[in-house]
Amino acid sequence: MRRALYLLAAVVVGAVATAPAQARARVAVRLDTRTSPPNLLVHVSDLLDDPVWLDALHSAYRIRVHWRVQLWRSRAILDSPQPPIEWDDIISQVPVLDVYTYTEPGGSTPMTTRFDTLDLLKAWVQQDVQLNTPTDLAPGTWYYIVDVSLSTVAPDQRSGSAGGGLSEALQRFILGGGPKQDLSRARTVDFTIR
Repeated sequence: MRRALYLLAAVVVGAVATAPAQARARVAVRLDTRTSPPNLLVHVSDLLDDPVWLDALHSAYRIRVHWRVQLWRSRAILDSPQPPIEWDDIISQVPVLDVYTYTEPGGSTPMTTRFDTLDLLKAWVQQDVQLNTPTDLAPGTWYYIVDVSLSTVAPDQRSGSAGGGLSEALQRFILGGGPKQDLSRARTVDFTIR
């Protein structure tokens, strides 16, 4: 009995010790102060080190990273927003070829980049995406708010809408919905336009 208790204690301590070491996806935002006005730099850190999202990727789910970026002007009573900029990036693994792809919007045609290893894809995902701040802003104090949500797209989800295929609801029931996560909202420091 005592041996079983020691074994249980060792398992619990081991689980607690490894839990903080697991990476969690988080949004990273900063201003590039080398430009005037400063441009916004964004990326998701540790996305492909997060076991939840790495498991989804290896289970043939595509990861959708939905970005919503909004520029705000500070006011005395109520801050006023500019229209938001929204886009989706899609990360996937091609199991048979054991390659990875990253698809991002590119005007009228999405741009897909292929990676032969997970490490190359991780390096790409952690690069900053630069959003240029409009140069015609009125004088005053401004800041950005960045919202990022992560979700999965089931394999062959588009085939559910084709004739004779499974409905999307039935497909999600069979395959499971996959993980979803809203990353914490990020706000930049204020910057001033003179």
